[in-house]
Amino acid sequence: IEACDFEEIQGQISSIATSATLKEKAEGLFQQIAARIQREYKDADTNIQDGAKVAVSMGLLKRASHSLDPFASRLREVDFQLCLKSLQKRINNTFEEILSEFKSALSSSKLPDILKQQSKLLNYHSATKGWLSESLCATAAETLATAGKCLDPVPLLVKAFGENLKADPDDRTDTTELIGKLGELKLINRREPLTESSGSLAAALTLDGISKLYDKSKLELSTILDAVHRECPLTAYKVSPSEVARARSVYKYVLDECEKGLAEHILINFNIKDLFEKAERLHQQRWEGLEKDTISLQQLEKKWVPILDHWSTFMQTVDQVRSYWQKSTYQTDIQKFVEKAGAMQRAAIAALKDYNYRGLGLHCAVVFRMEELLLSSHKQAAEQFAPKMQGLRTQLTAHQDTLCKNLCQSIEVESTDQFEMLFLRQYKFVKAVQALHPELLTSLPAMHMQIANRFQQKLDELPKPLEQYDLPMFAQRVEVLRKLGVVLPKILPLYTPLVDAKDDSGLQQLDEIWRKHFSAWVLDETGRFYTILEVPADARDEDIRRQYQALSLVSHPDKNLEQGPEGADQKLLNAAKEALLGETARHRRSSEWQKAVRGLFATMIRDIPVKMRKGMEENLDEGDYKAAKQILFAVRDLPKITNLVDPTLPVEKEGPEIRQVAKVHLNKLEGEVLRSWRDGDIKKLGKIVDRLQKVDDAFAGLRDLYSEEWSIALRQEVTAGIEAKCMSTFKMMGDQSNLGQDVWQTETIATDILYLARIMDEIPLFKDQAFKSIDRILDYCQAEVSPNFVFKLGMLFEQGKVGNKDSNGNVEEEDKTTSKNILSAFRQFKDIHTVIWNQQTSKVERELGALLSEIKPYKVPSSGPQVPLTPDRGCLQQGVEKYNKAYDKRLLLWKSNEFVLTQLVDEAKQLCGQCSAKVDSWSQQVRDILPELLACIGVYFTISKSGASYEMLSKRSEGEQIAMPGVESVEADSVLQRPHTIQILTLLCLLGYDSNATSLQRQLMQIRTGEGKSMILGISSLVFALLGFRVRCVCYSEYLSNRDYKLFKGLFEAFGVEQHVVYSKITKFSEDKIAERGDIRELTQDLLMGNLAPGSTTFALEEHRQEILLLDEVDMFFGADFYPETYNQVATIESKEARDLLREVWANREKPSGQLFRDTRRSAPCKSLEKQMPHFSFVIDREVRQMCSDVKKFNETPYVVDSKKNRIGYKEMDGVSYQVVHGYKTAFAYLHEASNGSFSDNKEDGAALTHGLRFRVSCGQFLYNKIEPACIMGVSGTLAALGADEWNIMAKYDIDCYTMMPSVYGSSQFKFFDADKGPSPLTVTKTRDEQFRVITEQVKEIQREKRGVVVLFENTEILNKFTETKYNKEIQNKNKLSENMEDSEKEFFIKKAATSGQATFTTAIFGRGTDFMCNDRRVLQAGGVHIIQAFMSMDKSEEVQIQGRTARQGEKGTFGMVLCQEDITKDFGLQESDLQNLPGREKYDKLDRQREARRHTKFQTIHERLEDAKVRDRMSRDFFGTVAVGDTANATIKFQALIEKIAPRCGSDPNHVVFCLDDSGSMYGKPWKALQNAFQVFLIARQGTEDLISVVVFNSSPTVAMQLVDVPTAQSTP
Repeated sequence: IEACDFEEIQGQISSIATSATLKEKAEGLFQQIAARIQREYKDADTNIQDGAKVAVSMGLLKRASHSLDPFASRLREVDFQLCLKSLQKRINNTFEEILSEFKSALSSSKLPDILKQQSKLLNYHSATKGWLSESLCATAAETLATAGKCLDPVPLLVKAFGENLKADPDDRTDTTELIGKLGELKLINRREPLTESSGSLAAALTLDGISKLYDKSKLELSTILDAVHRECPLTAYKVSPSEVARARSVYKYVLDECEKGLAEHILINFNIKDLFEKAERLHQQRWEGLEKDTISLQQLEKKWVPILDHWSTFMQTVDQVRSYWQKSTYQTDIQKFVEKAGAMQRAAIAALKDYNYRGLGLHCAVVFRMEELLLSSHKQAAEQFAPKMQGLRTQLTAHQDTLCKNLCQSIEVESTDQFEMLFLRQYKFVKAVQALHPELLTSLPAMHMQIANRFQQKLDELPKPLEQYDLPMFAQRVEVLRKLGVVLPKILPLYTPLVDAKDDSGLQQLDEIWRKHFSAWVLDETGRFYTILEVPADARDEDIRRQYQALSLVSHPDKNLEQGPEGADQKLLNAAKEALLGETARHRRSSEWQKAVRGLFATMIRDIPVKMRKGMEENLDEGDYKAAKQILFAVRDLPKITNLVDPTLPVEKEGPEIRQVAKVHLNKLEGEVLRSWRDGDIKKLGKIVDRLQKVDDAFAGLRDLYSEEWSIALRQEVTAGIEAKCMSTFKMMGDQSNLGQDVWQTETIATDILYLARIMDEIPLFKDQAFKSIDRILDYCQAEVSPNFVFKLGMLFEQGKVGNKDSNGNVEEEDKTTSKNILSAFRQFKDIHTVIWNQQTSKVERELGALLSEIKPYKVPSSGPQVPLTPDRGCLQQGVEKYNKAYDKRLLLWKSNEFVLTQLVDEAKQLCGQCSAKVDSWSQQVRDILPELLACIGVYFTISKSGASYEMLSKRSEGEQIAMPGVESVEADSVLQRPHTIQILTLLCLLGYDSNATSLQRQLMQIRTGEGKSMILGISSLVFALLGFRVRCVCYSEYLSNRDYKLFKGLFEAFGVEQHVVYSKITKFSEDKIAERGDIRELTQDLLMGNLAPGSTTFALEEHRQEILLLDEVDMFFGADFYPETYNQVATIESKEARDLLREVWANREKPSGQLFRDTRRSAPCKSLEKQMPHFSFVIDREVRQMCSDVKKFNETPYVVDSKKNRIGYKEMDGVSYQVVHGYKTAFAYLHEASNGSFSDNKEDGAALTHGLRFRVSCGQFLYNKIEPACIMGVSGTLAALGADEWNIMAKYDIDCYTMMPSVYGSSQFKFFDADKGPSPLTVTKTRDEQFRVITEQVKEIQREKRGVVVLFENTEILNKFTETKYNKEIQNKNKLSENMEDSEKEFFIKKAATSGQATFTTAIFGRGTDFMCNDRRVLQAGGVHIIQAFMSMDKSEEVQIQGRTARQGEKGTFGMVLCQEDITKDFGLQESDLQNLPGREKYDKLDRQREARRHTKFQTIHERLEDAKVRDRMSRDFFGTVAVGDTANATIKFQALIEKIAPRCGSDPNHVVFCLDDSGSMYGKPWKALQNAFQVFLIARQGTEDLISVVVFNSSPTVAMQLVDVPTAQSTP
């Protein structure tokens, strides 16, 4: 016991436990075992963070559960399943918490933290993967995959660095992040190895990958710098000014980056500092040269203006002919002036490029004045100078545009330093040129608006992380916004006066942003002074003084005469110096500035703990425990915001207080759960249990907040309570002396059943137990009391007479609804439904003549409109009358006990024996017997389905009556299930009773949904089988096919035709037709293994029986899974070698695909398999490639694990198929689940892996549509919705006739656009969220009307999204109907769907054939069931089917659509503007027309796909023919051609890269080193690929230095 050897314990205690003499000792041993298990459970609970320890404990507990299960009743103190479930939830929650910490580290983008949390996550997963949920592991895998993206910026930053070297200084992006990232990479490169994989989880961040990335980045940076160095030839004899300017800019930038830390991450053989100083000297020399040619404004006015004035006056007064010498002198002076102006223009452009805005302003002032002088009197010279001035203006405009673009970009990328620098440049630039170039100001409003919009966008994004309580991200955004925002009070006060802000809305918005978000007294008062002195806010006093002195040298009036004697710039400098260096300024500058900055957004930050607490309370009140758990996880991040405000935020108490809020709430729930049960408040208990189950999912890992003890106690009490209620009911029924006569007793028993039904409806946890208890009670009533008594109980429920009474003495509405649910859910009350149906039908069933007049047959020609045909209504009337007469006669004889059922069978067979029926010989003799034959079958159906109920009611005691609403007494005839008139008419038409044709016609019948399509198909199947045909009745859904077959299975067996009638999906029919020729899979296996024997294979078919194909809905013909598709045959080889091969691939799945293939191909399991198939190496080659591809994506298609039956399945239509296999992905899914302990038999040779691990070889693809039955007939509800494309396909099967049958109930009461009440019939929403909101509003509106509502989404994904929204929580009485439910559970929710106030959410697949039958009179009186379709069907027929889920059998019903514009655009190409302002009906019509156009396009695609499928089908049949006769040689040839066609080789061969490298003497030294570097750069770039590398070096002769090695090997080879 102490060693936990439970297998040994099981063996020893078995003998002890059965010994009478050792009974007391056995009890003591059981107590010791229980104590040991409880101790192990507590240890695991305590060490839940230690994955290794908890995994050991879980393994022990699981072994104990398996070994000690026979003694569970003796180990009362231990509930193994509860312990395992509890620990598993705690493991999942702990893993989720670790995952959350990992996500938090990812958001911080700090590599050391990310690696630490990644390793922790993988370690925990490695230990506990067998207990983790698939969805959580999938989330972890996705998160791990995204972790690699944190390295994605590095190559981009390296690239950006290279682009910065080529770009203008204004266009350079901030690369501070690059240096930080490289520093992290270098530091991590020296770490100890970390965990990098665990089972299916693999780290995207590995030390090897980081090391390679760092080396690659370092090499690329060095290569980039080396290339740039070569492009900056400062050593050349003569260097152009542009080259000097570029070199100076580049080397200055690189030098700055090296000082920031770049130097340690590059390898270069030149000195950056020396090169920069040389470039600076050359630049200074050039600038000094330019300055020599410039003049000041004063010099212009003093020297040149008088000269120009003189010549201007002279040229106006002196005769030009007489003053030739004066003209010559004038031209010389003017030319000198123009040259001087050109020099000034060049100096201005040079100043602009150097960001010397002071120089720019001075030079522009001169050059614009010179232009003005020329334009005034010297037009010719002005025209000569105009191009240069235009060039200057163009440069100024381009500079302004670049500044605007970079300013916006700096906000976008959150480059705070760059934003301040650029905004300062903008201020200086505008200050320099605004008076000289006013046209420039016209573009400023647009620029200001862009900047303001970017700022506002950042402000709007600030609170978004708080919605998910992502505090690290919020803190990061606050810091960024503060740095961006404080630039505004520093520059805007100086900048705004320079421009006209009156009509500048962008500048006004910027000013508003400043005042609202970034205004503080210190910032507003002192911010501009930092800008004036061009120093940062944290500048030291000596830095401020030094900067003041430097600026004074150029701004003082003595130095800068352009300012005038008052020196405006100098005054600003003096004011700034006083503000920042005065006695009162130091303290303010050193502390108040930072305090003011930390005050920005302080209110929002201080409110975070309060909001978290409030959010916790709201989420707990609303039952959103996942969100509450998210807040609890976020509590640990509170310290990350404490330092964002001053004084720091005290958060030490906040975390415990928030946890206490959760604890109080959970304790309250746990206390209320048993109180509610003991008070008998089932509804309240259901809500609490629902909440606690959500709590259990969310908080199972948080032991200080939550315990599962409530569940244990509640299970015990409720189970005992249900059992006690059953026993008391059985006891009451035990006294049968007056049971059924005593109304009080009957109502008491009905009340007991109602009580159990409340539990069934309100508490899903006990639904099955309550259901079984009610089922037991009703079975006992039928068997031990009387069926009549069950009928009486049903009448009480139908009339709503059982339940709690309101103040007016009426039964409460909720109990009436529960009563209806009881009637719907239990088979014992089927007679009640029959009575109701017969009662309703008798009121509305129409006269035969009216029905006959509405029968409308049509012929559909290959082209042109449909042609109406004329039915022989007289013949049909005679047929119905004959049927009724024969039916009534036989039923009366049975009632009189004059014959038994077997006589009906004999009579039917005798009728069929009188004639010979063939498809091409459908004689009048056959037609004549049809009414009698249908009568025999109809009577048999009636008696077999409801005869016992009839006899029960017939034998009532004298005076005993059972009342129905509106009927004094329920007669025995009212329980009889009869085929109604329209069904008989349809059968007669389908069977050609009114036709004179000599053959059975291929045709289709349309009847309204809910009017007996299953009955028509079942009876016609029986008729054809009795007449000597094989019958295949096909449907699109396996669930519906099985349901309909069960309805008629008894009749098929009774008439002895069960071997001749098969119900299935249409694809299964095609598969069976192919299988009739032989088993191609077995034949292919024999071929592969060398066991194919010569000779022919024959298969016997049913002798003399032609085959009839009956279609249940015809649109299955046109689906993408039938008409153009093929049935893909796969031969499987089950052997140890095949299993070993798959395990080999699985074990090495982390390798690159190419390497994995090569290694696997050389492996021992592969060689062993090849020995078994020596002539089929090409098959093994192809399959191994497929394995290597599939193993990388085995969980790409979601699958379902059935642990009990050791199998894996996939969702298919409205269920889960365990026969579907997705290549080798399924095999690897088996290996994955086995490694997680998901199967009850996880052994290597166990059932699961033996079944799942097989070698699979494609051996044929046969077209589904190649079916050739003798005749095809069908019944549908959507024929009117078919278009020309569909009829063209049906024409290929010689189907060109159909008949529209009338409704037995008259005109439909279905309402869409003509509904007089209810929600809007058609709503189109802009977003998915808005769609969900509108659906919720409409559902609640319908519920208020006491109606039932069914909402159909397009697929499970959207359905699940809706159920996870806040809107779903607002809806009461809701159920979710999904494909992966068990059939019994589906039927339960389907029956509940049409009851008062019920909302059912499901998918489109349940819009076909699902019988949401409404027997609730309150729903019908209120307007019937309402259907909401949440998508636009691509096929009209699907929409018609969905509409048919309501207004069935003549009852009322409404329909509406709530569509999402995103879906409409994606599926139909219509934009929002295409549907705007259209009324609902016109909007729908436009969508319908677009659907028809898309449908036509779809059919064109189908035909294209069909052509390729035909080739594959022909080749498959050719191969089948040769292998079936044992022709090994030809079969092998055809097989190879076939698999090359149907299964092209997966993947491709790796690249083989051959380097030819020159190793001659000319390559000695630097050239050879450069060549080696280039080779390494190539290898780094190809990391992760499957390239194979060869190197040939040559001097006097070639030498192979490296041959066919992978990239890592090439990198490590000297």
